[in-house]
Amino acid sequence: MVASDLQHLTADQQQMGGSPVTSETTTERVDRSRGAELRTLAILWAVFTILGVVFALIVPHHLMGPSASNTMTEVERTFTAFSVASAPVAAVVWALMVYSLLRWRRLELAIFCAARAYAAG
Repeated sequence: MVASDLQHLTADQQQMGGSPVTSETTTERVDRSRGAELRTLAILWAVFTILGVVFALIVPHHLMGPSASNTMTEVERTFTAFSVASAPVAAVVWALMVYSLLRWRRLELAIFCAARAYAAG
């Protein structure tokens, strides 16, 4: 369609009290929807990052038990530091996965693929 076609309504639409449609309103609508999508992803990312950091600070200490040497203490500190540092990256992956599953409603397919990959590997 040509831009001039978008700016004019048909006679029927004008009689019904419609307003001219322009590419600007379409662009604004797309920008608003992208903004909402990005906001949702940002919220999911923040939540998953917080959960990942809390997990990285609490769980390894309980899994590894008390330190028997200085080397073990350093290993625990390194493990915790790398886990905290990787939490935001892992959160992006989880946020995109959850958003995609919720947005496109392919939960059954995702479960099937995960089960198949688990069985193969």
